[in-house]
Amino acid sequence: DAALDSYAQALTLFRAVGAKLGEANVYRELGRIAMQRGEVQQSVESLSRAVDLHAAIGDRYSQAGDCFYRADALLALGRRDEARADLEFALQVFTALGLPYADWVREKLQQL
Repeated sequence: DAALDSYAQALTLFRAVGAKLGEANVYRELGRIAMQRGEVQQSVESLSRAVDLHAAIGDRYSQAGDCFYRADALLALGRRDEARADLEFALQVFTALGLPYADWVREKLQQL
């Protein structure tokens, strides 16, 4: 709960100063926390905001990470096709950047 309060304060500050990257990063963490708490729909909503903000500022690396996390929440909701699309996007970005995260994404895709 203390972490959620801190993130809420940070979100307010980032919005006030127009720091889209900070705002997006807070939404990512809120989505991850929501997933850990079993609040799957809230996780999807927060991570979707993070995806959109990272896309708007052109941060494809972070956007791919958001998609990677959002895929778990989408799968928990039975939204397999959307999860697959998120994982395929993450795989494309991580592969293009030459990052080992691509291996984790491939493993998740193989499990679908």
